[in-house]
Order: sequence, then structure tokens, then C-alpha cells
Amino acid sequence: MAGYASTFILGIYGGLFSGGYVTILTAIFVAMFRMSFLEAIGTTKLINIFSSGIATLIFRRRGIVDYRLGLILGATMFVGALLGGKFARRLGNLWLRRIYLAAVWLLGLKTLIDVFNTGSGHHERSFFDKG
Repeated sequence: MAGYASTFILGIYGGLFSGGYVTILTAIFVAMFRMSFLEAIGTTKLINIFSSGIATLIFRRRGIVDYRLGLILGATMFVGALLGGKFARRLGNLWLRRIYLAAVWLLGLKTLIDVFNTGSGHHERSFFDKG
């Protein structure tokens, strides 16, 4: 039951903010549903199709989709997914776990470095800042 509740809560978080929820979902699926990393990654990809599709429809409705860039990225991501899926099946669960944990640690370390670098009260301008 806790796995389903966690998935539900992360689904809401992912719908609102998007960033990082698939990584956390992968960990939940492995820990709470006893999935292999390959199964967890495959399951999160299915969930991501739906959330990305809904977000795309909303952005499309507001006229803020760059179709040219989207098609280029979509095609390259499709090829990457085909190659990545084949590669992941060859690696096996142990190596997928190692790669996953290394990526999470590196992203965590980068986040800590960013926190300490911006801790003085000034923040770098975001791409989305106006002015």
C-alpha cells in the first residue's frame, strides 16, 4: 500500500514540477515493489509517456511548442531509447544499479555544490528571468 501511495504522491509532484520524479519513482519501484532496475526503468518510461503527452497537449494549446525543435529532439530521443533499451538489457540489474547510484550521487553532489556557491544571497540569472 505504501508503494502505491508513494507513486500517487510522486505522480502529483511530477505533474506539477516534472524534475526528478522519475528517478525517485525508480527507487520506489525497486524498494517497495521489488522490481529489478530494468523493470522499474521500463515502468517509469510508460508513466512518463502519459505525463509528457498531457503536458505537450497543454503547452500546444497555449501555442508554446517549438515543433521543429520538438521533432528533432523526438527523433534523436527515439533512436537513443532504442539503443539504450538494448544496451540496458545487456548490462543486467547489477550494472544498472551501479550506474543509477553513481548518477544519483553525482547529481546530489552537484546540487550541494550549487547550494554552497549561491549561499551568499546572490543567484545566477536563470534563462527564464526577464529583463
